[in-house]
Amino acid sequence: MLVPFDPEEVWGIPPQPVASRTYGARPGHLVRGTMNGRPFEGWIGQRWRRFFILVDEELQRSARVSVGDTIEVAVEPRTTEKAGGAPAPSRKRRRPAK
Repeated sequence: MLVPFDPEEVWGIPPQPVASRTYGARPGHLVRGTMNGRPFEGWIGQRWRRFFILVDEELQRSARVSVGDTIEVAVEPRTTEKAGGAPAPSRKRRRPAK
């Protein structure tokens, strides 16, 4: 799923190494949030100057979404300390990446 903002710019938190079974260790932002009202934890990564959240099959089933669906997502950083005045979680309607 594409993320329509730069987490470092919006939250003021630099990316950290995130371990991924698919991509190995890559810089990213650990997040928690909801997808169509279902809670999840994941990470925001960056490739080709675009930010994204991987949506695995388990989360797709739980949130009852398929590729191409319009979904409601809210995310926030998973950290004990937010950089000064970080905004409330972003609510955006987006389509999962194909």
